[in-house]
Amino acid sequence: AALRKVIPIISDAERPYVIARTLEVVRNFDPGLEDFRAKELTKLAPLLSKQERPIILAEALDSVQNIDDLWRQSETLAEMARLLPEPECKDALDRALHAIKKIPNEHNRARALIGLLNTVTEPQKPKIIDEILEIALRIKNEEFLAPTLAGLAPYLSAEQLGQSIDAANRIYYPEYRAEAMVGLAFYAPHSLKLGTLKNAQDAANAISNTENQSQVLTALNYQATTLNNNDALEALNATLKISDGFWRAMALGALSQQLPDWMKNEALGKAYDSTRLPPRPDKLNEVRGEAARSWLPQLPESGEGLGDQLAKLSESEQISLMREAFDKMQTRVVNTSFVPRSQPTEQIEKNMPLQTGQ
Repeated sequence: AALRKVIPIISDAERPYVIARTLEVVRNFDPGLEDFRAKELTKLAPLLSKQERPIILAEALDSVQNIDDLWRQSETLAEMARLLPEPECKDALDRALHAIKKIPNEHNRARALIGLLNTVTEPQKPKIIDEILEIALRIKNEEFLAPTLAGLAPYLSAEQLGQSIDAANRIYYPEYRAEAMVGLAFYAPHSLKLGTLKNAQDAANAISNTENQSQVLTALNYQATTLNNNDALEALNATLKISDGFWRAMALGALSQQLPDWMKNEALGKAYDSTRLPPRPDKLNEVRGEAARSWLPQLPESGEGLGDQLAKLSESEQISLMREAFDKMQTRVVNTSFVPRSQPTEQIEKNMPLQTGQ
């Protein structure tokens, strides 16, 4: 990665050697690191000539085929698809879907489906949603089907939401049925919303575990009722006490739509934090965490990005910041065969002009 990032800023004379050295390093990754090899080759391809690019992209796609774990294979292909132009992008997505279909474990298959949608770019999602929904509806284990339907909800058309709601209604266990219904209701079109909310309420009322029932009803009530500003802070504090990470995230996501702007960022930020914790302490179920991340409304824009802020600095301020960065970097020792042994070891003085190569 370090060598790759140097390529755009070095001279034309140095570039062929650095590209060759980078390819040598990537191709010599240890067995078992095929996913890293594929990703690095994909990131390197845009820096190459038009003649070299297709060869390296084909090599990257071939590396993926050597990944034994089908879930890791689909995850790697999804990350590659974000970076690839057409037609390589379509090839990567087709391969990812093919790998997901072959995953024998339904938990990993469900996790891979939502993970694929959460990883690819927005323009790519409509191209694969039909096939993803088709694969999802074949999941037989209700524990995995329910969060998958909830996680797919933001990406579905009105017709597809209707299909998913029908599938959710057929889920036998009320806790899982409620899980799917609450997620689908949030994105359901007006014609389906009231019926879906009622079905979710009926499922929640049938849950025998009172704590689980309370958590489901909290997430559901924020969709069905309107809060005034005086109740918003109290509701936020109560929601943060929900023990199940999935339901805490779902409740915070629904609640955030009723909060004033100054509280919305905090609610959604805590909701996303909830998805990174084990959704259930008694079992490993990454599907629910992946589903909650997919389902949550996007965080509002929080102002300028770091790049925009840096661009506004004066040249002297940028140079000062760069020197500070170099100064901090020198506290680390990096071992790489690319750096010649004759490289000077003296510190870069804060007020000394930078020399070529520094």
